[in-house]
Amino acid sequence: MKKILFLVLAILDLVSICQAEPRWCSVTGQDPSNVLVYPPIFVAARISGVVVSRIIYMPNGKVEKVEQVFGAPMLSTYLSSAMMKWIVKTDAVGDQPCETLVIAKFTLHDPTGRGPEEFRFIAEGSILQLSISRQFAEQFVDYSYQESRDR
Repeated sequence: MKKILFLVLAILDLVSICQAEPRWCSVTGQDPSNVLVYPPIFVAARISGVVVSRIIYMPNGKVEKVEQVFGAPMLSTYLSSAMMKWIVKTDAVGDQPCETLVIAKFTLHDPTGRGPEEFRFIAEGSILQLSISRQFAEQFVDYSYQESRDR
C-alpha cells in the first residue's frame, strides 16, 4: 500500500514539474469580436486609471487566464472578465501556452473633449496596449423650474 501511495505521489510530482510555463509571444492583431467598452457605472463614478495584467493564451488565440499585476481592483476585475472572452491573433506555433503583458488605460474626458467613446488596440511584440476613453457629461439639475412651480 505504501509503495502504491509513493508511486502515485511521485507521478503527481512529475506531472507538476512537466507542466509548461507560458512563453512570451507576440500579439499580431485582434479578433473583431473583441470588445472593451467603458462601463457606464465607471463613468458615473468617474473611475479612471491604468491596469497592468498578463494574459495567458494558447497559440490558437483563446485567452486561458488573466492575471492582475497592478491597478484599481474595480477596473482590473472588469478587464479580466472582458478579456477572458477574447481571441487574440498571434504568430505562435505549437502547443505551449503564450503570455503577453497588457497595459490598459481607462481615461475620462470632459464634455468639451473628444467624441463619445474610443477604443484603441496597439500590439507591439509581447506588449499589448489598450486605450479606452470616454467623455463624461456634467450632471446639471435645473432647480429654478422646480422652485417656480412650488410657489
